[in-house]
Amino acid sequence: TTSRGVTADTPFGLVMTRKGLPSYLTPDNLKALSEVKGLHVCAAHFFDKKGMYPKTGRNLAELIGLAEPNSALLLLGLRDPLTFNINMYSGASAVRNTMLSVDSDSGAKPITHEMYMDVVRRTQPDLCLSLSDEVVRNCGGKRAKRALKRTREWLEKSVADFSTAATGEEGSRDNEALGSVGLVGSIFASDNLEDSVEHARVAAEIASDEVVGFAIMGLGLRESHLARREALQSINKQ
Repeated sequence: TTSRGVTADTPFGLVMTRKGLPSYLTPDNLKALSEVKGLHVCAAHFFDKKGMYPKTGRNLAELIGLAEPNSALLLLGLRDPLTFNINMYSGASAVRNTMLSVDSDSGAKPITHEMYMDVVRRTQPDLCLSLSDEVVRNCGGKRAKRALKRTREWLEKSVADFSTAATGEEGSRDNEALGSVGLVGSIFASDNLEDSVEHARVAAEIASDEVVGFAIMGLGLRESHLARREALQSINKQ
């Protein structure tokens, strides 16, 4: 049960969305579908030429018309679940520093962890993913190692932000905004099963009490069905 009063029995699937809602479904139609327990929302859909929105003071549930209790659970991440966007995190400048390059309606946008967390604070979803560095399977060993490292570092930063919110000054707007969100830690699945298992182990150590669950990322990017199954099985055993 989330802070908004949304209750969902696990396991359940997440419906893909565009700007918070499934294609061709209005909020009223969505509410009528009792089978829909959760929505996967891409934060990159909320970037425009002027920056990030919503800027009206309304959170994500209010913005898409699902503010009442017992509506669908909202999970916010940065990867677009509707597109096979293999270049989303590529580009030399994004690789060399702490930024990600994501596609938005106004073109490619460099996004930092701090910018993403600002979106989380503004939108206040039920759950949010820590950032993950997604790379295609033929990117090379060095790039895959960097992706593992960056994903781990972003999880550390996310845990630190949520820890500060939990123990910070009462009444602080930033602390209260994160206090209503559950953090889901991202685990990077690479071609190397040993690396994937080690990353899962380290992520569990980093997580502490601030993480409510984990998401296995880095899949659906040109790996074989066998590699995908082996990665999922090896990580889920941890």
